[in-house]
Amino acid sequence: MAASELPVRGALASVQPRTSVTKHMFITPCTILVNEASHFADRPAVRQLGSLVILVSMLFMVIEHFRQGNAEAVGARFKSQGRMLPGSVIYHVSWMETTGARCYQIMEAPSREALGEWIGRWDDLVDFEVVPVLTSVDYWSQQRS
Repeated sequence: MAASELPVRGALASVQPRTSVTKHMFITPCTILVNEASHFADRPAVRQLGSLVILVSMLFMVIEHFRQGNAEAVGARFKSQGRMLPGSVIYHVSWMETTGARCYQIMEAPSREALGEWIGRWDDLVDFEVVPVLTSVDYWSQQRS
C-alpha cells in the first residue's frame, strides 16, 4: 500500500488533489506520511522528508470566556477584522453559550504554541482555556492498544 493510500481518521480536513474533485480525509493528532506535498499545500505543519510529506496536526477545544461577559465587543472586532488566525491554525466549528458569556471552538494546529499568536490578538477581550482533545474514536482506539 502506498503511503498516500493509508487510512487515516480524526478531524475532518479537505484536501485538494490535482484533479478538480475534492477529497476528504481524516487527520489524527499524529504524523501522517503521504507521497505528494501538493495535496497539502494549504495545510499547516507540512514537512518534506525526501519524497515523503509529513503532516502533523492536533485538535484543541478552545473555550473563550468573554471579559465581563461582553460578547458585543468580541462580535464587533470579529465583524471588522475577521477571525485573525495565523496560517498554521485552522478553525473548524464553534458554539456560543446561550447567555453569550462563552464560546466553544474546535481548532486544528501543529501545537498548542501555534495558537499563541491568535490568542494574543484577542486576549484584551477574552480569557482563553485551551484543551488538547481527541475524537472519541481516536481516544478509544488508543485505549485498546
